Amino acid sequence: MRAWSYNQKIISSAQPGQVILIGGLARLGKSTLAKTIAEDLKRRDLTPVIVPLDRWIRSFDDRVKPGVENRFDLDAVRLAFAPWLADSRDAIVRLPKYDRMTRRNFSNVENVTLPRNAILILEGVPALLLQFETKRLIYRVYVTGREDLRKERVVADLSARGTQTENEAYEVYESREIDETPLIRSTEILADFIVTFDCV
Repeated sequence: MRAWSYNQKIISSAQPGQVILIGGLARLGKSTLAKTIAEDLKRRDLTPVIVPLDRWIRSFDDRVKPGVENRFDLDAVRLAFAPWLADSRDAIVRLPKYDRMTRRNFSNVENVTLPRNAILILEGVPALLLQFETKRLIYRVYVTGREDLRKERVVADLSARGTQTENEAYEVYESREIDETPLIRSTEILADFIVTFDCV
């Protein structure tokens, strides 16, 4: 069962043409929250467009340094959305795709149309690290929750891919406690809203 502490101000004060960034540690429900927000926005006759930042995970062989900032190509994210963020017109954004099984990234595999009055929802671990030069309104949402449950979900997800044993999955979890967790937790201070997610 999933339990939300969900601030409805995220929805009630949302405006056409704005950006909602949803960040926080892995496996805490960011994608689920994005879908929940999108459904609520649709009920207000707004047009949400969800784009996962996992699309910009670098291919394993292209990661020259450890750390979350190097696993994700954040510069490419900024470039992809720059035309829409800078203008008041519709824009077509070309999206890459990351294959978790092969750990490879494929560029420009899909186009998404962003209407000028859409609400762009970017969700992913490093979302609150993104800085955009834009006049559009940006909400930053930080997702938090119980660490013991998050650890179980991370290890289960890594193991389910078939590329790692359970012991290897635990090693990945521990390595990310060093090179990812402190930085991502530090972004909580940037958030306009904090949402608590628990899976019990």
